Amino acid sequence: MSNLFEKTVLLLVSVSIASLCGEEQAQAYALTNGAAAATIAENSTTLSVELRSLPVALTPTPPETFTVQFAESSRAIASSLAPPSTRPQLVAQNITPAADGTNTRVTEQGRRTNISGGTVSEDGANLFHSFEEFGLSTGEIANFLSNDQIRNIISRVVGGDASYIDGLLRVSGGNSNLFLLNPAGILLGTNARLDLPGSFTATTASGLGFGDRWLNAIGTQDYSSLVGNPDGFAFTSSQPGAIFNAGNLAVSEGQNLFLLGGTVINTGILTAPGGNITIAAVPGESRVRISQEGQLLSLDLEAVGNRGRGSEGELLA
Repeated sequence: MSNLFEKTVLLLVSVSIASLCGEEQAQAYALTNGAAAATIAENSTTLSVELRSLPVALTPTPPETFTVQFAESSRAIASSLAPPSTRPQLVAQNITPAADGTNTRVTEQGRRTNISGGTVSEDGANLFHSFEEFGLSTGEIANFLSNDQIRNIISRVVGGDASYIDGLLRVSGGNSNLFLLNPAGILLGTNARLDLPGSFTATTASGLGFGDRWLNAIGTQDYSSLVGNPDGFAFTSSQPGAIFNAGNLAVSEGQNLFLLGGTVINTGILTAPGGNITIAAVPGESRVRISQEGQLLSLDLEAVGNRGRGSEGELLA
């Protein structure tokens, strides 16, 4: 993707594109700062977005194609189409470690909360945190402490309340990617920002896959067996939680940004210069596998069975 176009594209994806625009015109629009910037044409389970009508300074030469995968019974709708009840107000929350043996520690320093401890996988690549609740008010900072050996920081929220984030998410001390997993929902306010060396993933999945092993969103966990990079998301609920973003979320050059939930509403700005932005609204009782092919991500859906034992790294439905 051209550096001139930093993917500040707000994507609108739906199970039934025709239901948004009429049966005779099965297409939707991606928006940049409120202006039509791309047309999304339906093509099997892949939406191919050809960028056009951009301001001259941002127009890629030659025209580029931005590809987004979606699920057939999913919902991802822009704010203008969302009823008022889906536009939640941000409320104050704390960052509280869960008492589940993950050993996450939080230390408050004024408006900044340093997050340390946690549990590391057997290969040393993944650092796991577990929170009873996780939220930030305006001006607050959540600072995840890392090191050069940690490739991924994976944080789950187990308390049953959605995360309301209106502050800064930061990783310091390493080059780690940050994952935020909360099946109850994730709401990012207008002041939500990222200060990360790596990629960012926000998801309401109930499980995160590592090969044939799974991190479950709740319950005890054998973290040591969860090695390598995450490669799958399980949505075992019939109605997975929603993600709402009104913030300006930007990752560094060459990094990726993912929003994966049952419903995804994005009224903010997403920026990933030289990287990929993936917004996926996923139906319930399904599993998404992610594979890297060059610079594009493919999402393959499969049904989720109702079995598994979370303490042994299997999927818990």
